[in-house]
Order: sequence, then C-alpha cells, then structure tokens
Amino acid sequence: MASSIGLSDLVLWMVILHFHGNGLAGGRSIAMEEYFQMETYTKFLNRPAIKSIETTNGDIFECVDIYKQPAFDHPRLKNHTIQMRPSTYLGGTKNEVSAVKVQNIEQKNGGCPLGTVPIHRARITDILMKGSIPKFGKNDGDRFLHHYATMELKEVQSIYGTAAGLNVWKPKVQNHSQLSISQIWVTAGPDNELNTIEAGWMVYPNLNGDDEPRLFVYWTADGYKHGCYNLLCKGYVQVSPNVAPGFAIHPISTYNGTQYAIYLSIVKDMKTGNWLLLWGEDQSKLIGYWPKELFNYLEDKAEVVMWGGETYGTNSYPEMGSGHFPEEGAGRACFISKIRVFDYNRIQRNVDPAETLTHYDVPHCYRSIVDRSIDHQTYMYFGGPGGNCVTPSYPN
Repeated sequence: MASSIGLSDLVLWMVILHFHGNGLAGGRSIAMEEYFQMETYTKFLNRPAIKSIETTNGDIFECVDIYKQPAFDHPRLKNHTIQMRPSTYLGGTKNEVSAVKVQNIEQKNGGCPLGTVPIHRARITDILMKGSIPKFGKNDGDRFLHHYATMELKEVQSIYGTAAGLNVWKPKVQNHSQLSISQIWVTAGPDNELNTIEAGWMVYPNLNGDDEPRLFVYWTADGYKHGCYNLLCKGYVQVSPNVAPGFAIHPISTYNGTQYAIYLSIVKDMKTGNWLLLWGEDQSKLIGYWPKELFNYLEDKAEVVMWGGETYGTNSYPEMGSGHFPEEGAGRACFISKIRVFDYNRIQRNVDPAETLTHYDVPHCYRSIVDRSIDHQTYMYFGGPGGNCVTPSYPN
C-alpha cells in the first residue's frame, strides 16, 4: 500500500540527507541513530503550547502549561506542589533605588496567560547545526577551561541567600562556543559532590543563537557531573508568565555612559525549603525556584556565596563584563552593586568589604576588586579583555 509524505516531512528528510551526505561543520557526518536521539531531545523540550508570545526584542517563546514544563519529568518531583509566591518575609536591610537604570525584560502585551510559562522553542535544525545533542553545562571534563573573577565571604557560614544588582554589558565573544557570564552563586558540599545554584546574565551564542546578554539560571547537585542552564533539563521550576530564563536584556550599559542593571535574589524559603529566584529591588516577583528535593547539601542552607564573572573558551577567551579591567571603576568596568546576604539569623543585611575575599586565576585576562561607594553600599568591580588566557597563572 502506497504511503504519503507531508511537505514538512520532506523538507526535514532533505535536511537530514544534506547533513548525512555532506557532513556537519568540522567535517563530521551524522548517523540516523543520532538524528533520532536529537528528535527525542527536542520532543522533551518542546511541550504542547497554549500560544506563542513575542518578547520586547522579537524573540518567540511558547506558553506551556505550568504543570507540563520539563521540571516535572524529574523523578523526585512527581508529587511536587508548585509554589506560586514566596512564603518567607524578607526582613532586614533594603536599599534605595540608585541612579543605575533598572531593566525590564517582560514581554509585549503582558506575556503568557495565567497558568502557563514561557519556554524558548527548540528546533531540531539548530541541534543538527551543532552536530549533537547539546550539553549546556559545566562538567569535570571542561572545568579547567573556565576562568573566574569573583568575590566571596571570607568565612564559611550558614547562608540563606543573596541579592545584588548586576550591571549589564555585552562582552565580545569570538565564536559560538565562548561564554561570558555575570552571576551570583550559593553553594554547599565538597567539590566532587558540590551543590550549586547560579543566576545572572550571560552571552553564549551556542546556547542562545546570538551574542545578546540574556537572563539565565543554572544548577547542579553532583559537582558539575550533571546540570544545565535554563529549562534544558529536569529540575528548575518556572513560575512567572512574564520573566523567564533566555530573555534578552535591553538596553545595555555603555562606556562612560548610562549604566543598566538587573536585580536578582536567590533566597531560601523558610516554609517550603525551596530556593527562590526573585526579580527586582523590592524582591516582589518570583521568577521560579529550585525545589529542595533536588539537593542534599543545599537542602538546608548554603555554606558559600559568591558574586562575579566567569568565562569559557579553548584557545582564546572572550571579554568579561565590559571588557575593561576593574581598576577603571564605575561607568567603565562592570560591577555588582548593593550586595546583600541572608545570614545565619535569617536577616537580610549588607555585605561589608572587610568580610570578603576576591579571587581571579588569570590576572592578565580578568581581575576583581571590592569597594565601598559613597552611598555606603558594597560594590565589586570585575572583568577584563580576555584573549590568550591559556597560560597558567597563579591566583591572587
């Protein structure tokens, strides 16, 4: 009996035959078995959508039923009850709004409908162009290809979260695989079993398809053996219909010009035990969270909190922050401002520069410094031009 083939199927098979016959970038051919693995992966990511929405910069996201997002494929979250709002009162020090412009990256026309969350649509052609199912995360195999310029508290403490304003720039990357990040971390546990939660902005063309700075989240519970960015694996729960990982951030800061920032908080909810990602200086918007069931060492509290920059490369490395060294100061170097922690008293307080340490492993490429500004807030400045950072260098 004759069978029929649709136009979309025909186009897809033409794409497959093209890649199979001519090879991918780098001269590698793709086998049918690998193609079907990619197809399975895109089906995992692409859930049935209620509607599509457009962000302020023209990106298209799909509005997916909040209960059908990838997080709930995690075996530990089968009977999980979604947390829709914080249940912890964030008492203690709060900061006044500064001259730094606060970013708004919500979608046009109010975003997704209630009961749905925005997820970036994955296309199989994108994965075919990359040549394999993407492993968008850090792991033991490539950890020495990452460089850092950070600040952290001197003493290991019981920490229940941090909040900060992240100055937004557009560092230059030379190729799609290079990565440049500004972020906040909360971590606990030994290195080989490290639990970490990270959030901030990134420039990473291999993940996002362009070199725009975008909001991101990341987590791992096993020392980076597994883990991933945004909603590319099971675990992180998206809640907000208006702000989501993957959104581009505009406008951006300019050298000697207007400075822009996003304000993020990672906070332990004392009632549910989940780690919340909050948006805005008033910490009023819940973007999403990491359920406590994902972690062992972070199940109760964090031991280390950090702020700063990270890059990834191989033969060369991208700019970090503004691409300028921190000694150039405000308006020229990238900064993180209004840095706060939720301490062992579970009170939100400012961080004193005297209780911090800065770290950087390749000072000819990136550095970090800490300062107290005229408004009595703690600022850290970090970044640099990148380039040939392969040569080993002693950290400060």
